[in-house]
Amino acid sequence: MSSHKSTRKLWVVMPLLIAFAFLLIIPSTAILISNHSYFGTTNLVYGQSDQTNSNVTNTLNIQNIPVKKVHVGDIDVAYKMFGKGDPIILFNGASDNMDAWDPSFLTGISSNHTVIVFDQRGIGNSTVGSKPYTYPQLANDTAGLLDALKIPKADVMGYSLGGHIAQAFTVSYPDLVCPLK
Repeated sequence: MSSHKSTRKLWVVMPLLIAFAFLLIIPSTAILISNHSYFGTTNLVYGQSDQTNSNVTNTLNIQNIPVKKVHVGDIDVAYKMFGKGDPIILFNGASDNMDAWDPSFLTGISSNHTVIVFDQRGIGNSTVGSKPYTYPQLANDTAGLLDALKIPKADVMGYSLGGHIAQAFTVSYPDLVCPLK
C-alpha cells in the first residue's frame, strides 16, 4: 500500500519537476518559429538562435519613422504607418509604446503588410483623455483610429496586454477585422 501512495505522489510531482527543469534549461531568449518560413526568416526550432542573420543591418529602424497623430474621441492617438500590402494593426504590451516592437519583426512583416503601430491612451505620445482604461474603451480607441485612417479592415496582432486588447477589439468590431485566410 505504501508503494502505491509513493507512486501516486511521483505522478503528481513529476510534471512539476519537468516544468521546472524546462524553466531552467530553456533560456528566456529562446524563440519558436514554425516550420513555415514567414516574414523571410529562416526556419528555427525552439531554443535555436539564428546564426545566419546575426549581422543583418537592413532592418527597419522604427525610430526613424515620423510620429503622426489623429484625434479619436477624447484623445489624440500617436501612430506610425509603414510598409506595403494588407493593413495590420499591432497592439503593444502593457505600458510599452509603439517603438517597443522588434525591428527585424517589423522589417519582415512590413514587406507584405501596411503596418500600423500606435500608442494606447496615456502611453507614449498619445494623450490620457477622460475615459477609464477598460478593454472596451481601448477597443473603441482602436476602431476610431482605423476610421480616422480610412482603413475599412485590418489584420490584428498583439502581445501581452495587447493580445487582450486585440481580442476585445475583434469581439467588439468583427467587421473591422480581416477574416482568417
